[in-house]
Amino acid sequence: MLIKIQSYLLILISCMFSLCHATTIQVNDLLISEVMANPSAVSDTNGEWSELFNTSANSIDINGLTISDNGSNSHQVNNGASLFIAPGSYFVLGRNSNITDNGGYIADYVYSNFTLNNSTDQIVLSDASNEVARLNYTGLPFGASGISSELINQLINPSESSYQASQNNQYGLGDIGTPGHRGSFELISATSVPIPGAVWIFASALLMLRTKLRLAHQPLHPI
Repeated sequence: MLIKIQSYLLILISCMFSLCHATTIQVNDLLISEVMANPSAVSDTNGEWSELFNTSANSIDINGLTISDNGSNSHQVNNGASLFIAPGSYFVLGRNSNITDNGGYIADYVYSNFTLNNSTDQIVLSDASNEVARLNYTGLPFGASGISSELINQLINPSESSYQASQNNQYGLGDIGTPGHRGSFELISATSVPIPGAVWIFASALLMLRTKLRLAHQPLHPI
């Protein structure tokens, strides 16, 4: 929950400094940073998720983007309003938002009509004109039971060879991965305009207040 509050505050601060506006998403602005295609603790229907990372200096609105594969799976993100990913932040797309059913991860957005095959599949994000991110995968590490695959090589249009099986961190009911958090490899985002110290002090005070009011917590348990 604290990580999510920090993300929301980053979005708020970005908007205050005019970094939160409609822009064309460029290739490599969004990375597919982690994928759980074959959960073990719960069913695929409940436990599949994918994670995005915003490498740009601006908050990115993913409302209206389409999640699809090369087949018939397709879902257009429809949040009813803007759905921003803050600069340098992770965002989890999942099939189920109920943490008692989904294995214990926090979904930032729940989709439908899109599933992840354990052996061969694609994850494609596109806007009305272009693909903005794509992952094609075949077999391991993506099909490993109960272990997510995380991006470890930050390239333009990374291939499946740029991913490895997640290590050392369990979440929720015991599957291995870091949904909504940094994994083994630190992904780099663009350097944005420095934000005045007074704003950070204000944001820190809000964080301290909200921490006391947390209703949920998603710890990561080193193995």
